Amino acid sequence: MKVFVALCLLSVAMAKQQVAFPSADLIKRSRLGIQHPSQRLIDEAHAGESRIVGGSSADFNDHPHQASLQRSGSHICGASLVSAKWLITAAHCVDTGTSSPPNPADFTIKLGTNQHASGGTIYTVKKIIMHDGYNDGSGTYANDIALIELNNFVQGVSSIAMASSSDGDFAGQTCVITGWGKTSGAWWAGLSPSLQEVEMTVISNNNCGNQWSSQTILGSHVCIFQSDKSACNGDSGGPLVCNNKLVGATSWGSSTCSGTLPSVYTRISSFRSWIQQQAGI
Repeated sequence: MKVFVALCLLSVAMAKQQVAFPSADLIKRSRLGIQHPSQRLIDEAHAGESRIVGGSSADFNDHPHQASLQRSGSHICGASLVSAKWLITAAHCVDTGTSSPPNPADFTIKLGTNQHASGGTIYTVKKIIMHDGYNDGSGTYANDIALIELNNFVQGVSSIAMASSSDGDFAGQTCVITGWGKTSGAWWAGLSPSLQEVEMTVISNNNCGNQWSSQTILGSHVCIFQSDKSACNGDSGGPLVCNNKLVGATSWGSSTCSGTLPSVYTRISSFRSWIQQQAGI
């Protein structure tokens, strides 16, 4: 059985836990019709809603770059503010599941609050750019990254610097993930009303690949692991921050959010040239 990428004793547990996007169910319920390139592998029964597992409430002032990507006023994914007008999220958060590109008018961004359902400022979206290599049919969950341009400049909220290749791979470092996703993998669990944070350790891609033995871990992935802690549904697209730099965007992991397998993120440094070409930042 294949497995999902967001966040299992390998042989026995892996047979029970499937690979899934942390926001698969939220996106589905937003009626966008979004499909992962291997959607059939996602364990719908465990997808639930989403929030960080094993974390604690976060102070917004510590994570001002954290944004809520919303549709019809409801949170579906996280995003990170990287300039006054641009944000980074996961491509699967905005994928229509068709040949048609995402319609910017379907989405809004909320910034300036640690509550996804109240407070803060809503920004309308001007443009969405998905990586051309996303959903390439390879089954490797590659290039799961998208850029969001806002119609207006963000004021009073700090952006976050992006990691570059010169910063290294961060393996062994303790970093922080944030999001409004589920705090458990239970099917009935709902979104966390308040932003959650948890410290996680970045592990080497070789280590990650050994644990996700039936999945391919690419150089453009970065993996994190901490026992009994995990990203979960609703955290997709949100930030992995190390040394005050954006290192990753939540991509995939275990459908049960159990914290027994690594969570897999899109490695931002692998896409700096693409980001520069598309957004000029």
